[in-house]
Amino acid sequence: MRNVPGHKTDVADAVSGASLLEHGLVRPSFIPPPPFRALRDLTRYRKSVIDERAHESQRLHKVLEDA
Repeated sequence: MRNVPGHKTDVADAVSGASLLEHGLVRPSFIPPPPFRALRDLTRYRKSVIDERAHESQRLHKVLEDA
């Protein structure tokens, strides 16, 4: 649908988009299988924990320098 020219908010374009969808001419969005989604969630959580640990380490270092 992104490659279709025109404004996606116009009524005529919405009707033509719905028509394409009814006839199966629009590919569905990619949704990864559940194991890959779980792995992505785990990877994102791991990255946030590592970032948080680094932030706390920097904060502690700054407190020690100020003291």
